[in-house]
Amino acid sequence: MSNIKISLGKRDVIFIIHLNEIKQEITLDMIKRIWHENIEEIDVEYMYAEPFGSFVAGCITASKGQDGVVFVWNTNTQQFIHYSNGEFAVKVSIHNNNVYILREVSYWGVKAHLQLDYCPLNTTDRNNNTTKVELSEETEYQLANDPDDYVIVFDGDMPTVKVSNEQQ
Repeated sequence: MSNIKISLGKRDVIFIIHLNEIKQEITLDMIKRIWHENIEEIDVEYMYAEPFGSFVAGCITASKGQDGVVFVWNTNTQQFIHYSNGEFAVKVSIHNNNVYILREVSYWGVKAHLQLDYCPLNTTDRNNNTTKVELSEETEYQLANDPDDYVIVFDGDMPTVKVSNEQQ
């Protein structure tokens, strides 16, 4: 169990992280530096963050999910130690030094579906390659009404996706 508490910020502050009595902030300017260095404005549509030990892993998307960034913030050093492609990202998890990204892929001409992939922790390249995790067809097309209902579950090293809501 982590002593990290995360709350949404206001204006240019995206997330406020409370670790014991220390307050840390992840700002829009900090995100811009790892997302698109030369972008003036980002119309953030979705954001998510969760603590994993001393890390905060999260994602931010825009353009109906077609643009995004995944990040890992180290609360000890107060800096990003990981950032990677966050297109369609709705959930992020850290397991065995890998960052797992659950994507809810949906755009014109493509049937909405889930995709799970991963890359090594400490990747610092938005254009990195990821390794796809094969999902069963039933899991791939089991969409939630709310991204908070998705859970990345590990059975040993094998990840899968569950939807935890009242109807399941």
